[in-house]
Amino acid sequence: MIISIKISNLISLYGIQFLNGIVPILLFPYILGVYGAKEYESFVTSEIFSLVFFVIVSFGFEITSIKKIKKYNYISTKKLALIYFKTIYSRVFIWCGLFLLAIFSLTLLNFQKNFILMAVGWMLFPLGFIFYSNYFHLARNTNLELFCALLMGRGSGALLATQFEYNSVVFVPYAISVPFVCIGVLFFILTIRSNRFVFLPIKIASIGRFLLSSFEVFKNSLALITLKEFNVVIVSWASTDPSVTALYSILDKLLRAVSALMRPLFQFFLPNALSIMQDGAFWLADPRMWVIIFKQFFLITILLIFVLLLPVESIYAILVGLEIPEVSRYLAIMIVSVYFGVLNFYFLIFSSVKSNPKFPFLVLLSGFLGMTSMYFLTKSFNESGFSLAFVVPELVLATLLLLQSRAFMKIKINGC
Repeated sequence: MIISIKISNLISLYGIQFLNGIVPILLFPYILGVYGAKEYESFVTSEIFSLVFFVIVSFGFEITSIKKIKKYNYISTKKLALIYFKTIYSRVFIWCGLFLLAIFSLTLLNFQKNFILMAVGWMLFPLGFIFYSNYFHLARNTNLELFCALLMGRGSGALLATQFEYNSVVFVPYAISVPFVCIGVLFFILTIRSNRFVFLPIKIASIGRFLLSSFEVFKNSLALITLKEFNVVIVSWASTDPSVTALYSILDKLLRAVSALMRPLFQFFLPNALSIMQDGAFWLADPRMWVIIFKQFFLITILLIFVLLLPVESIYAILVGLEIPEVSRYLAIMIVSVYFGVLNFYFLIFSSVKSNPKFPFLVLLSGFLGMTSMYFLTKSFNESGFSLAFVVPELVLATLLLLQSRAFMKIKINGC
């Protein structure tokens, strides 16, 4: 029975990540084909607000909330409700602050009206993720419910974006985001009712304490933004040809789809990895951790071989009627970053568990080095340049985090 529950949850997790991955890799090329490279460039560069908001709002408190929910899951419904509402309120509070800051900055910097309108549409999308509360269902093994809700939210947005040809690409972010948020709010209400949660008003001071308790993870999330989220903007600055930005955007979505399909593996192995990291010794010296990493590398390699063997150009030509030459070639270069990303994921989890203050700084440094290389390599070599530059921040980060983790654990052990 336990095995069947684990398998059904893993299948549901894969279903969720399949939605997160497959919708963008089909939707974005379709929009490129309908509106052209010039308008599409504004569409994907304004999406930066959705990506940045998502990293800060959705990832900021995952680990803290999961730990607390697992602790009180079968003990206290009131405690469970308190954690649930605190997390929701904290995320909405941060989203509102980010929204006001973004609008003020865009207005102050005199961005075009259409760009600001698209940015606002994209900002709504992470608000939907707040109400879906992925972390809550992951911790309670109710991923099937979450999958059904996301299917409706993602599906309705994709249908609205593709079944109507709008006068301008400005309306497309709203077509994607508004249904997603509405379904999210409905799912939020259903979650409260099905768990018999009593609505709890939370005081500002309580939210403040909750935010402070998650500050280490939050710092890592802020630093992570520099790694990849600004790349499409950097590419658009470095190249005068909108088609180069369009190609990078499509490749980026393909890589995100691959990462989304791998995320259930991380979530599946994460509880065991966390228990190993709680021990005093350096986790990379533990054979159990290497077994986990080897299993993931093996499964990821099979997945990547399958992806690289797919006739991507032909698939795009058939499904969205768009000819995108040499996608597979550049994808093969960029996909190398995935292996470094696996190690970096565990390094950052380790940073959160052991509260290493230098980790966020190293992530920021790697991100800025990556953005610099992205700009100059794209400016010099266009598509080949951004493909190579895509790997740089993950490689630099893995090297820096390995050196710092070993040094940090030596200090901890000697200190004891």
